[in-house]
Amino acid sequence: MTTDSVVLHEDSLCRIEQSTDPSGLRLHGSLGGDARPILERELDEALRDGRDLYVDLSHIDFVSVGCMRTLMDAAAYLQLDGCRLLLLGPNPAVRRIIAICQQTGPRNVEVLPCPT
Repeated sequence: MTTDSVVLHEDSLCRIEQSTDPSGLRLHGSLGGDARPILERELDEALRDGRDLYVDLSHIDFVSVGCMRTLMDAAAYLQLDGCRLLLLGPNPAVRRIIAICQQTGPRNVEVLPCPT
């Protein structure tokens, strides 16, 4: 964990942190179906800012389609205010799931390299 984050949730499979640089969430580990309610809760909090939301996926090994749909739902909510969901540093497997969900999802989702 870096000094620019606060742990919001941690269990044996995943950790969700609130980050400040960039402002948003940093996800670690594996986000299976069981993580979906936890991810929804933390996204609900993060969406209250009314600005672009950064989600660092560079430490995610696996994300279920259900959890990715939760991220796409957050993007749809952000789109109402003209904001974007910026997904940082996903690995190739996670990028494939993002691409599948983007086909029918909102258009305000951007995949970016993780800042160094």
